[in-house]
Amino acid sequence: MDLNVFKGMGMKVFATASISMALPFFVTVLTSRTFGLKSPTFDNHTILFDQMNKGVLEIITFTLFLALSVSVTASPLLARLMAEFKILSTDIGQLAMSAAIANEMIGWVLFTLSVAMADIEREDKQYSWYWVLSVLLSAVLFVVACFLLVQPAMSWVTRRVPEGQPISNTYLGSVLISATAAALVADMLGIHAAFGAFFFGLMIPTGPVAVAIIDRTEDFVVSFLLPIFFIHAGLRTNLTTLWMEQPATEMLKDSNKNQNVAIVLTIAAACKVLSGVLVAVFFSMPILEGLTLGILLSTKGPLEMIIAILALHMNIFSQRMYAMIIVGIVVVMIVASPLAQLTHQPYRPRVAYKRRNIQRMKHEGELRMVACVHTYRNVPSIISLLHISNPTRRSPISVYALHLIELSGRASAMLVVHNPGSKRAALRRKGGPQQNEQIMSAFENYELHASGISVQPHTAVSLYSSMHQDICNIAEDRHATLIVLPFHKVQTLSGDMETVNPSIRVVNQKVFAEAPCSVAILIDRGLRGGSRFTATRNGKHNIAVLFFGGPDDREALAYAWRMAEHPSVSLMVVRFIQGDNVAAASFPEWGQSESSSSTMAINTAEDDSLEWQLDDEFVNEFRLKIIDKESVVYTEKVANNSEETVAEIRTMEACHDVYIVGRGHKKKTPLTAGLAEWSEYPELGAIGDLLASDDFGVKASVLVVQQHVADQVGGDSAEVASRKESSRKSVLHYLNKADHRTQIRSFFNTGWNG
Repeated sequence: MDLNVFKGMGMKVFATASISMALPFFVTVLTSRTFGLKSPTFDNHTILFDQMNKGVLEIITFTLFLALSVSVTASPLLARLMAEFKILSTDIGQLAMSAAIANEMIGWVLFTLSVAMADIEREDKQYSWYWVLSVLLSAVLFVVACFLLVQPAMSWVTRRVPEGQPISNTYLGSVLISATAAALVADMLGIHAAFGAFFFGLMIPTGPVAVAIIDRTEDFVVSFLLPIFFIHAGLRTNLTTLWMEQPATEMLKDSNKNQNVAIVLTIAAACKVLSGVLVAVFFSMPILEGLTLGILLSTKGPLEMIIAILALHMNIFSQRMYAMIIVGIVVVMIVASPLAQLTHQPYRPRVAYKRRNIQRMKHEGELRMVACVHTYRNVPSIISLLHISNPTRRSPISVYALHLIELSGRASAMLVVHNPGSKRAALRRKGGPQQNEQIMSAFENYELHASGISVQPHTAVSLYSSMHQDICNIAEDRHATLIVLPFHKVQTLSGDMETVNPSIRVVNQKVFAEAPCSVAILIDRGLRGGSRFTATRNGKHNIAVLFFGGPDDREALAYAWRMAEHPSVSLMVVRFIQGDNVAAASFPEWGQSESSSSTMAINTAEDDSLEWQLDDEFVNEFRLKIIDKESVVYTEKVANNSEETVAEIRTMEACHDVYIVGRGHKKKTPLTAGLAEWSEYPELGAIGDLLASDDFGVKASVLVVQQHVADQVGGDSAEVASRKESSRKSVLHYLNKADHRTQIRSFFNTGWNG
């Protein structure tokens, strides 16, 4: 737990914590008295002292334990539940987590009071109200001592641990022994031992000491001690008491009817959910969101079971009452997760921003890039790509470095935004020994030595099936222009490409389909520079762009145009032009109806016309701007089919470090028509797959780019829509002059030349 959550607690958090605790608590107190629920020893009660009415203390103790067992929220389980939903960092997640921590803190205080009162009854102590006050005063003194002694001592230990070094066994052993001593002292003072250990843990500040304790003890506690605790709770649960007739002697001791207990527990659970709805109504939140909040705050955990077990041990609960409470806790734990998933609707409003692709952004504007890595092997090539992307003070690059880690074992899905210089040790167990630290340190080191670069490290822990959502969400939240993904294959020492994980390929395909901005996949074959970017600053990077036309190729050229401004980059742009003998494209069968053929022909013609026009405009603008740059070469090659295209690519010089090509997922051209049938990786497009193939013989790295266009998220841009309408009118005007079928056949047989 982080005590900083209580600093600056807003009214919404305070109201949520108060209502979610008070409503079920007081309703349980009221309904338990209404239905006459009582302790099994109530009828045999003896007066503790003259000034006290018979049974008052016992009634208060029983009611406190019952109300606590149904009104406390288990914050650790809630944190994991929300992490799996990936809502821990959302507004509702932060509200629920803050309220749960405050709720549980109040629960511990009331638990201490309940234990003190139950201890009076069990020991039959005289002057009992004075004993209650003395126990509460002891609890206050214990808390003050923890703040005055334990917290400074733990801070001193934290400062003594060298930066980046593990905590010594001496310090660790001393902390664990002190925690045991704190529990023992709390028990001697009349407080439950669990409260002493719990509050001792609160005093340990966030840092290497806390991380070391978690690393050394979590597996043992969670995998060994906690199951034993649940086994212990289960062995004490006698389910037969719920349906079997009890002997007359037991009936005298436990007169609570099953239906009455069930009604009280059900009403308490409903009030817990209702508290979230009330918060939603009061703060003008959606009702479904309030319902989800109430369900999340209904989660139960070990603290509720500790309360029930202690009440059974002190003879405050009967076996039947204890069994019903345990069954209720288990039922709530089972249904809370699916109910929260059912009511939670993760609506993400589409963020409005214009720079969703490189072509539309200003030539010297800021480039925001999400750079994804799975292992440290991806880092050098990504840093090299950043280096040749020409970051300068006038044209900076903001990099959101995202380390993607597969969710496995008991780990929780999470998205972590790292602070500069943070330890990140909590992620080491999930991402391998210090791998996360090495990856983030590499990016931060590059930021220190390069100008025009700012790096914000992120870590996403999730299943491969939902990993693309983390990537897309970060890109949209950060208004990114480009997402760079590593290929699912890496180069071996022998020069061949081997598959790292087939699931990475599926992630890349989903990002291509759902990305809110442009996407690029980097096939790394030893991109020069790596982490040694300072050593290669004077070396040359030879980059080639293969341009066939279409939005993806224009995006590839726009990215290469930015690279061409770098003093160590030589750029060659090769534009492939259709020859006079180009094969006719596949068009609608002439056996179709006249109206269907005409409509499809018009759509094809207008799209081709528009794309040719946009390609010419962008290429001409590029040639005009780079006419004086000796490091940039523009050339055109003519081809009539895919065989000639492959032959032309083979004739290119083998000195290129990087090939940049468009994915071409929305552009069909006869120059690459036959290649798609033999593609091994269709997500790379025809040319990207060709260059990525080991059989083709290219040993350079390949960057495959897909441009984000407006109609991917609902409609063309105003410019594209206007041009399409103009093109449509022109084609319709042409077709209306003569017989449709004859004109269309003649039109496409001669080829469309703009």
